[in-house]
Amino acid sequence: MGKEQITQDQSGNGSHDAVPDEIKSDIGVVNDAENGEFVHSVDESDQSETFDEEVGELSLEAQLAAMADEISHLKNESAEQFERFQRLSAEYTNYQKRKDVEIQKARKFSIDQFAKAMLDVMESLDQACESEPGENVSPEFVAMHEGVELTRKQLSAAFERFGIEEVNPGPGTAFDANFHQAMTMQPSTEYPPNHVSEVFRKGYRLHDRLLRPAMVIVASQPTEETE
Repeated sequence: MGKEQITQDQSGNGSHDAVPDEIKSDIGVVNDAENGEFVHSVDESDQSETFDEEVGELSLEAQLAAMADEISHLKNESAEQFERFQRLSAEYTNYQKRKDVEIQKARKFSIDQFAKAMLDVMESLDQACESEPGENVSPEFVAMHEGVELTRKQLSAAFERFGIEEVNPGPGTAFDANFHQAMTMQPSTEYPPNHVSEVFRKGYRLHDRLLRPAMVIVASQPTEETE
């Protein structure tokens, strides 16, 4: 084959325009890209990816918001439980204080009834000690009298040890209804009105609780006849 053969082959196959359709299609894509159409397709892909990212970000924000709500709920619940604990703790503390006060009162006043019963014994010993033995008395009577006085001193010491105190207002003391009981009122020029003029019977108290009021006579304003 020479030049002529090659020329014939080229003429027989046609010019470069005889391109297969598939290649034309690819070329068309390239041409479309050159015309801007392919670029447009790429932009749509980028927008899709951006949208997915935005959706993913919104989903994460929603999760964070849910977690924030849960944390807020747990904080509120924790605060309520702590407030409840403080309330119960305060109530228990007050209960313990009340219980301690009641126990102390029970200890202080546990001998209340016994002390009241012993007041009559003390009163009898007081009356026995008031009578002094005369000169012409037997030694036995003197010894007995001394024994009574010793017994009274021992009982008085026991009263003091357990917080039992006398309520013995002297004449001229202002009348106090909390500790005194007025037997009667008598006009008096010696003492001012509403003051004790005479003590009929001593009273007693256990700590700050009155066991028996002092029975007294209260002075009143003297009448003209008395003056």
